[in-house]
Amino acid sequence: MKQLITWTALPNGFGTADDGITPVLKLTVRASPRLTPESGGTPIGSFNDFVNWTGKPWSFSVLFGDYPTSGPVTPTATGVQPVNTLRPDLWKKFFNGVPPVIVRDRKTGDYSHPVVRSFPAFRVQEFIKQQYTAIALDFPTELPSPREVYGGGRHNKANFSLLDFSIPETRDRLKKQLNSLIANGVVPCNYPSGISNDDAVQLDFYQAEYFHAFKGGLHENLPKKPELDFHKVLALLGDYPELLRALALVFDLELPVPAGIGTISEPVVRVWPENPLIDEVDSKIALATRYDYNNAAKVFSAKAAGSLIISGHLDLSGDEFSVAQVDIDGSAIKAINFTQTLGDLGIHKPPVLGTPKTAALPALRSGGMTVLMSDRASELVKTLQNSTGFETLLANEADRKTIKFNAEDIVRGYRIDIYDEAKG
Repeated sequence: MKQLITWTALPNGFGTADDGITPVLKLTVRASPRLTPESGGTPIGSFNDFVNWTGKPWSFSVLFGDYPTSGPVTPTATGVQPVNTLRPDLWKKFFNGVPPVIVRDRKTGDYSHPVVRSFPAFRVQEFIKQQYTAIALDFPTELPSPREVYGGGRHNKANFSLLDFSIPETRDRLKKQLNSLIANGVVPCNYPSGISNDDAVQLDFYQAEYFHAFKGGLHENLPKKPELDFHKVLALLGDYPELLRALALVFDLELPVPAGIGTISEPVVRVWPENPLIDEVDSKIALATRYDYNNAAKVFSAKAAGSLIISGHLDLSGDEFSVAQVDIDGSAIKAINFTQTLGDLGIHKPPVLGTPKTAALPALRSGGMTVLMSDRASELVKTLQNSTGFETLLANEADRKTIKFNAEDIVRGYRIDIYDEAKG
């Protein structure tokens, strides 16, 4: 059996010591165990370090700056104790209960050439807004006929016919066209100049439909109950940071501000545990994280490689961001289904007795405020490709020291935070 455990430092701002005055740096450390059983499924208790993982006497060493080119490593701080409360009883319930959690070989996907499907939500929203506005202006006090909605309003402003995918040949054409546009794992946000505005609308909405289409097997084939091994349980716990802290998979550290931290030539930080672990070469892999430090502004955060993350905040001032106040996904699917219904109301076949003579637009639903980012799929492709590169480096002991994370590599998500530039 083998174990490989990485320790990732996450700069987490400034705090104050117990005296309420002395500033301290806050670091969060993420432990990521990767266990390899001898064969088949092995109970987690067979790995001695994980019988009572949470109950170990944890303390940490912290290093600011890169490893020296030769000689021993001298940590910047030692004996740093976690400030979060650990719960050994929870570890026993989660992993060593009856039956115990099983460890199976961890499978690593190859994301060196991923294909990510998305759809241009902003343009979909704009088209829906245009259609609804046109109908409202043309018919302020009465409902339009299906033909007027489908084929254009009285002033030819509304045109839902672009969303008529009821003909199989239309879907086949759009599917082939989209597949031919894929470059670097995504359909580009901006289509080539040869695509007309009408074709662009169809491609936008077809992508929305494809994004939400059922992609499973036959409906009569019931899904199988998933087998949750140790690694899958850890992945699921990623959405519950408080549990991660209680289970000693995330540690919160506080340490005095080191002298000269702002003048270090290679501003990276590493953290590793001091208590004994089996096979320490592979169990104490301290991965480096680049950081931004500004004592005056009280900034201590992961450093971004690009321009979207500034001092730990996502900068929403760029043109690539916009805000929506309707449920765009639901609105897109409703618009497509509505158009196909219009086709049965005297458009594709003659009306019959009882065919409605008017058509009301589907009600739009508000999902609160949604922040949209254009070409986000490309950013996701880069993240996936970077992760595959890190996996390759991690497999070789000599290459591990070269792994240096940027903020984009370790950010899992964002929370809403309000900052007033005028007040600071």
